[in-house]
Amino acid sequence: MDTTERNHLSDKDDPHPDVLLGYLRNLMTEDAFSGSVLVAKNGIPIFSHACGLASKGFNVPNKIDTKFNIFFRGVFNVPI
Repeated sequence: MDTTERNHLSDKDDPHPDVLLGYLRNLMTEDAFSGSVLVAKNGIPIFSHACGLASKGFNVPNKIDTKFNIFFRGVFNVPI
């Protein structure tokens, strides 16, 4: 299977928002993820969510519009 086929989601394969939320909550509970997630299909956002803390020291929660001090160098295709 080539990369195009592996990363393509058909309509029936689109992840349900409840499944994505459950996955993120599990990661957050294990202290394995804190941040925001945006899932887009054909350039159109179909899911967005923020979780965890932007600052543990000040107990500030992440929001969808939280500014992160990161370097982004491409598009990540993560099959779910």
